[in-house]
Amino acid sequence: MDKRFITVRCGEDTLAGFELKQALITGCDYGLGAEWGESDHEWGPVAQRQPRWLAKQTVFCLTSDLGAIDVVRRVKGLGDWNECRARAYRGKTASDVEYLGLSDEDMLRAEEALEKSGQRRFRLDGLRKAVQGD
Repeated sequence: MDKRFITVRCGEDTLAGFELKQALITGCDYGLGAEWGESDHEWGPVAQRQPRWLAKQTVFCLTSDLGAIDVVRRVKGLGDWNECRARAYRGKTASDVEYLGLSDEDMLRAEEALEKSGQRRFRLDGLRKAVQGD
């Protein structure tokens, strides 16, 4: 199976950064049939999105002809992208597709950065145990 990974790292969330991200995601649309929408009613091709659509939220899940495409602009509690990637868990799906996932340490940082009302106690406890090696 031919494996393709798309990684986009832009600087601060400036207009230029959004334009670069927009161009790359729109480029994906032409080859992958990528779609997204704020609601089922607004669902449609990424290429038809208005400028700066990526500014609407920090995480997107697009659909495409080849499967889901996750676009993560920012995760509260996590800092440098390169450092997170270096700590990432490397795994394979049941169909032998390689992927990178957030490390337990970074998952814990992200969960702790949430407002108290949004934190899940069972998740915090589990991640703390995993990080401590219990």
